[in-house]
Amino acid sequence: MRKIIKSLYGNIALLKAYCPFCKAYSFIIDGCFVCCERKYEDIPINEIKKREIVGETERSYIPLKVKKEILESQEHKCIYCNCNLSGHIWDTRNSKFIKVKIHYDHFVSWNYSQDSHPSNLVASCHICNLIKSDKYFKDIISARDFILNTRIKKGYDKKPENAVVPKDLQP
Repeated sequence: MRKIIKSLYGNIALLKAYCPFCKAYSFIIDGCFVCCERKYEDIPINEIKKREIVGETERSYIPLKVKKEILESQEHKCIYCNCNLSGHIWDTRNSKFIKVKIHYDHFVSWNYSQDSHPSNLVASCHICNLIKSDKYFKDIISARDFILNTRIKKGYDKKPENAVVPKDLQP
């Protein structure tokens, strides 16, 4: 019987097992090895609990040059909701416009990957980033669907017809 390891990354537990096809340990998500997407058939009941930290132990500083490259590649728009990152958003709860704050988000959460490589970083508005939090999504489309639905439920972007952005808030 093969053993499965429950790797703990902060508060997040991920299953990991040896992949005989790739000859390495790999995460198991939705019953499949992440390395080769083959099914993991024999998930044992008894797991080994192991606190495991992989990669860097602290988030590294994102250089300004990398931040500028990310913004330019996304045309200064939020990767999730497509809002202008230098603009404003209508906040229904407080009935006013709020300035968008730029957050640099790890698409695959730091808790899972501990990867600050530029290919894992995206620019998002503060609302989308806080909604996404440390959730794992297979792709950008499923992340957008979840985030946009949550934004609607929370009342963002439903500005009244008569709401006008004050001149001092216009970009």
